[in-house]
Amino acid sequence: MTLSQGRGYLAIPGPSVIPDAVLQAMHQAAPNIYEGPLIDLTKSIVEDLKWAACSTQHVAIYIANGHGAWEAALANIAEPGDKVLVAATGRFGHGWAEMASLACDRFEFDAWGVDVMVAGCQKGLMVPPGLSFVFFSDQAAKRQKALRQVSSYWDWAPRVAPQLFYEYFCGTAPTHHLFGLRIALDMLKAEGLPHIWARHETLAQAIWSAVDIWGQAGGTMALNIADPAQRSHAVTAMHLGVPATQNLRQWLEQNAGVTVGIGLGMSTPTDPDGKGFFRFGHMGHVNAQMIMALLGSVEAGLCALSLPHGAGALEAAARVIGSAR
Repeated sequence: MTLSQGRGYLAIPGPSVIPDAVLQAMHQAAPNIYEGPLIDLTKSIVEDLKWAACSTQHVAIYIANGHGAWEAALANIAEPGDKVLVAATGRFGHGWAEMASLACDRFEFDAWGVDVMVAGCQKGLMVPPGLSFVFFSDQAAKRQKALRQVSSYWDWAPRVAPQLFYEYFCGTAPTHHLFGLRIALDMLKAEGLPHIWARHETLAQAIWSAVDIWGQAGGTMALNIADPAQRSHAVTAMHLGVPATQNLRQWLEQNAGVTVGIGLGMSTPTDPDGKGFFRFGHMGHVNAQMIMALLGSVEAGLCALSLPHGAGALEAAARVIGSAR
């Protein structure tokens, strides 16, 4: 018997859950891309993106996924032959340094003295994939001006000081993504960054509490990062082993309508392919009842598959959520 009918829950580390209001905003006819309301809407988005990153400096918008933002950042600050130190923290970290979970974890561009940061729209910004952003400081802008050449598409200078509207995007504007992003930023501003950060922290701690309990009493589930201070508030990785992880992920999708992420690029000496890892995405448009439903579904899967686990995980998560102030 399957109980997966109804709206599914995509609990992966992005794309994140998209609010209905964002989807509705995108469901409209194409606008004039040369003049009119779209120009003012785009200017407001630029300012509110800087608000989300706690920045007073610069942000360039690219019609690309996160890899495009990485390429843009490198194209504007490095040349062939330069040595670049990369802090690789995951599979895609090997392509660049770690991407911040903007509008999930605390991030303060100005206060932290950041020079370059990249982000994608499909995580905490709650918009379908397709836009990415490069935030950069005045210092990084000076570095860019010293380079011999930057290709026209990746050049961030016209995008932050356009003479004509199309220069924001080096061509046709991504109109419907902009419609959705405007609504998403409105929702974030209404909630406020301190509450957004606190909400993500509380929901993450609820998940960690449940996983800790599941790992007791003969259970083999364990959080990938032992130190809570080093964990993300947007995504949590766990190890359960092979074939238990595949069986659990399959059971969740087929019987509970819940999709959790694979252990992309993760490994241990005894699990070099990372097939024993899986991940929860808990970022953006998520709340307490969604997280409790996710955890309850996982516990049901553990029971259905007769996988050993400690008792009381849901109670532990409930206590964290219930004590939030």
